[in-house]
Amino acid sequence: MASIHAASYINTPDGQLQGPSGPQVSLGSLMKPMKDVWPAVDATNGPITADSGIVAGTPSTSGLTLYAWDSGMFNTQSQSWVVTPTGANQNTSGFSACMNASTPRIHTFGSLTNYPLESNIDFSFVTDATTITLFYFVNGAYSGNTYHDHQIYAEYNGSMRKLTMLPATFNASNGVMYRTITFKEAREREMRVMLPMNGWLIGVYINTTATIRKAPNKMFVITNGDSWNEPGGNILASPIGGAWPTGTYRVGGMSQMIAEATGWAVGLCAEGGTGEFNCNDGQSRDPSYTDGGGTSVFHGHTRIDDMATKFFAKSPLVWTIGGWNDGSHGGTPYKDTYYARVLQGIDYFVSKKSDIKLMYSGIQPVDITAGDMRTLSVQGQAQACAERPNSVIGFIDEMPMWPDTTMSGQRGANVNSTDTIHLHIKGAELVANWHLAAASKFTIPLDYYNKMLAA
Repeated sequence: MASIHAASYINTPDGQLQGPSGPQVSLGSLMKPMKDVWPAVDATNGPITADSGIVAGTPSTSGLTLYAWDSGMFNTQSQSWVVTPTGANQNTSGFSACMNASTPRIHTFGSLTNYPLESNIDFSFVTDATTITLFYFVNGAYSGNTYHDHQIYAEYNGSMRKLTMLPATFNASNGVMYRTITFKEAREREMRVMLPMNGWLIGVYINTTATIRKAPNKMFVITNGDSWNEPGGNILASPIGGAWPTGTYRVGGMSQMIAEATGWAVGLCAEGGTGEFNCNDGQSRDPSYTDGGGTSVFHGHTRIDDMATKFFAKSPLVWTIGGWNDGSHGGTPYKDTYYARVLQGIDYFVSKKSDIKLMYSGIQPVDITAGDMRTLSVQGQAQACAERPNSVIGFIDEMPMWPDTTMSGQRGANVNSTDTIHLHIKGAELVANWHLAAASKFTIPLDYYNKMLAA
């Protein structure tokens, strides 16, 4: 696996990583996987005595208290929550709800025109409740999006585990949805919930006598790129769910698999169909260009400006993961054009936050041959990253990802779903793990990591 490090680090006698900018911590040491599954429901021995799955209709809330999305009890480190609109084809639940607006994109048609284009929701809290009911509204105003899914993680024996191997699914055009988890014993545990973009969070019910507080901050990474890290989750609306390994889930995309494999807070700032030059329109665009829906190129000024406004005070690591949408849009000489574009982008990031930490994965391999435009483009990306070691902690070359790089070869069958382009859940996990194996070797300044935890 080819990669470059931003700098050489040595171990001090006490084992502390030491780099040019002071003490360092390796990304691998900060990975706390959430891949294991809770024990099966067991009413006799516990620890979960009941799990309703997703249900429509109102369950009993006797003895429970609702903590609304804006109660201040949830960790929203990776989120940018805004209240949802109410009205026809909008939020008709009768409760206030929120959506996650983590990009500058907007709806351009229908009842949500000019409202933010939603991203998946991901939040966490700590409680000693024995009954926890997730409460949200499904907006069914999207063509082809009548289904939804979600995943819940809970602390078990000191580590986070998912409640079910695959996300829970439900097919409904719109309406209020619930999921109730009943634990056998009152014990303080962290909970983490991932909802799809069309699941608007209302809040969480817990026992009236129980306590609740924000979960602590995590390692915070923003994923920047194209539809493989689409903020609205896996780009496919159909088929809903499905068996392992080829099921497709909105909360089972690559960014979610990065979170599941590491436990990190993952901010969703990618924009589907884009590249270093392509703005989802098949043309070469300048970073200053933004289309009518708020979309820009990877280093688009509106994209980075929006990240800066919403997230840079939290000191994130921004991970730009290359796609394959550019083709020849960079123009010749490819190495030079990509070098210039990425260098310009790094410097724009730095202009918004002088100590920003960045990580890059190069262009994906697609029908490549030695010395072709993609190979040359990656060389330009890598050169730009190497020239900014104070900002870029590492570069990952994606070209060796698959020996057979054709869409119908290993890339297709092993990672992509029915549209042959976007990831099924196993593909998302496979590609995430491939990247994380390289990323685990990189280091980040300890003081920068501490800023994430304190934000």
